[in-house]
Amino acid sequence: MEELTAGFNLTCWYLNLRRVAELVGARELARELPANGSHDDHWQRLMQLAAAKRALVSWLHTSRVDTLGQTIVAKTLKPGRLFTHFGDFYCKGLPTYVYARRAGRSVDRPLVYAKLADYGAEQDQLRVPYDPVHLTSQSAYAELSGRRRLLLFGLVTDLEQQTVLASPYAIASLVDDPFFGEGRWLAHREVFIDEISNFARVDKSVPLHMDDLEILRAIPEKRIKQAFALIIGEPVVPRDWGGERSDLYSTMVRMRGERISTAFALKGPARFEPLKLSGLGKNGDQIDRLFSEPADLLVLQHCHVIDKSVRSVMRAYAERIGAPRLFCLIDGFDTLRILRDSNKTP
Repeated sequence: MEELTAGFNLTCWYLNLRRVAELVGARELARELPANGSHDDHWQRLMQLAAAKRALVSWLHTSRVDTLGQTIVAKTLKPGRLFTHFGDFYCKGLPTYVYARRAGRSVDRPLVYAKLADYGAEQDQLRVPYDPVHLTSQSAYAELSGRRRLLLFGLVTDLEQQTVLASPYAIASLVDDPFFGEGRWLAHREVFIDEISNFARVDKSVPLHMDDLEILRAIPEKRIKQAFALIIGEPVVPRDWGGERSDLYSTMVRMRGERISTAFALKGPARFEPLKLSGLGKNGDQIDRLFSEPADLLVLQHCHVIDKSVRSVMRAYAERIGAPRLFCLIDGFDTLRILRDSNKTP
């Protein structure tokens, strides 16, 4: 069950046909079915699954469902909310369930679960029980075992003290297809300064250490903004004001030789320490504002180390199906390399 769409393939291991039909509409789903049917039950099942997946992907692209990380940061997480989540899942209970059912014994349904600690929410785990009757193939039994990187589309059913409970519409593997797109999904839509043409002169071969970052302590954010504007060739440097969604916006950034609209959020040395979500507004809402800019590349720069929780939230926003973006994190080390190699700082 694979389909080329927006630079990636989806291979569904679990797909609830009834829920998909309720979501997209039976008439829409019927349009996806081939005109000539077959009396082969197995073939009919395959056609139904393929049609349901095509209809679901089309619906996701037009509906632009938020990712789970987005709903957590925006504080819109609640029962009844649809979401997607792409990341590492832990799959358990499927073999036990199958063997128990064959023996006529009752047992809890298998589940997939993911850790959510990096989002800074009260709930630090997503738990999704499922019914194996909706598995799409025998291969699903192997693919939903152990630790797997999966894309889940589901509905929040309950919020417990430390757990988000959800019901699945689809559980799938997401596979990059660079021939039909950028091939960025398995990298979680992240690019690095090496891929940005404006920073081509940066020398990454010279190792840097924590002590080297001290030079950035004395460089105010205003100077860093001016330096970045000069480096990328942006003639307009806006003044800072309280309602800004980004510090610098430009269409002069280039990737693979082509211009790409870019918004920068710059974190100066006022808090010369590792950047965590708490340093990005309440619950990281500066990231929410940054992604509201009409830009295809969102850049977050800091003068020190950037905590992994910030990367997790940036990924959650960049991976919104139907409105995917690219993002780049520039920590203190890369900032220093960029400024030095562009002769903008000692």
